[in-house]
Amino acid sequence: MNPSDKQIIMRKRRKYYFRDSFIHHAFKAWVLGLEPSEVSIHTVKDPTTGGMIVENIICEYLVRHVVVSNSRPLVDPQSHMPFIGYWRSRKGEVDFIIKLKNKCIPIEVK
Repeated sequence: MNPSDKQIIMRKRRKYYFRDSFIHHAFKAWVLGLEPSEVSIHTVKDPTTGGMIVENIICEYLVRHVVVSNSRPLVDPQSHMPFIGYWRSRKGEVDFIIKLKNKCIPIEVK
């Protein structure tokens, strides 16, 4: 997202999230050839990957929130695109920027 004109830049790099943390665990177990329950426990206990799971969950909530708030259909997988993004510069990153009622709200996940 470009914070100066409050527009989503579609041609820039994207961040990808799993819409369901179960899919993340199942995919990771399949790729690594491990038992899914072991992978789930390891993922949640590791601070780095545990933080990614929390960020995924918050992303899913924000997607649902901006879609409903902007009267868009929840079943359309891209209905959130004009209303949620992120911002990255050389100094750092803002995890999410949501656009509600022409206001941009930055959200940092810790």
